[in-house]
Amino acid sequence: MPTMRNATWCLLALGTIVLMLSACSSVSAPVPSGAMRLQGVDASPLDTTASGTLQSVSVQAGQLTLVVQGFRAPLVVAPWPANLPIAAAFTQSPNDIQTVQVRSAMHPFGPSQSVTVRRGVQTQPWLWVQSGAQSGQKLLDDWTVLYSADQWWLKQGEQRSQLASVQKISALKAQWCVYPTARAASQEVPALLDWVLVQLAPDQAACPR
Repeated sequence: MPTMRNATWCLLALGTIVLMLSACSSVSAPVPSGAMRLQGVDASPLDTTASGTLQSVSVQAGQLTLVVQGFRAPLVVAPWPANLPIAAAFTQSPNDIQTVQVRSAMHPFGPSQSVTVRRGVQTQPWLWVQSGAQSGQKLLDDWTVLYSADQWWLKQGEQRSQLASVQKISALKAQWCVYPTARAASQEVPALLDWVLVQLAPDQAACPR
């Protein structure tokens, strides 16, 4: 028969376990209100990937909404850059099937999520939306993003340029526009970066601003 002393030790041990579980469950930091949010992307503790055929798209009220076949809910990207009227790009090749792929991974400081869209049989997406990128993460081809001296940079080989606003880059025999949104670092969370990367049409010389 357990004694009062044994029962006390059991309660103390149980309390310690509860505190440990509470600490583990609160490791992931909340996404700041100004950060880009990808609603409809599963933020699972495990890495997840899903893809489907694009059914419809709309850009309104500061958000991009993609309806994808086989997905339980629409994909919503907000806030969407006001100077990027991307809806027209989805209809440039109306006969091509467009495939949407979402990826999600959970890190101690929050989810890292992405949405890519590609046309027809092309293997390279023409649109890439990334939320929660870390310093050193690949952007495209040999381009990476780097956080140094309290600011974000685009890095290609030994060359780098500050990424503070919309910037055009050349990669994979095409021109691309990068629309960055930086998240401030804190003691608990490192500096993170959200971006929209879109391929320019051949007749476009500059990024929409």
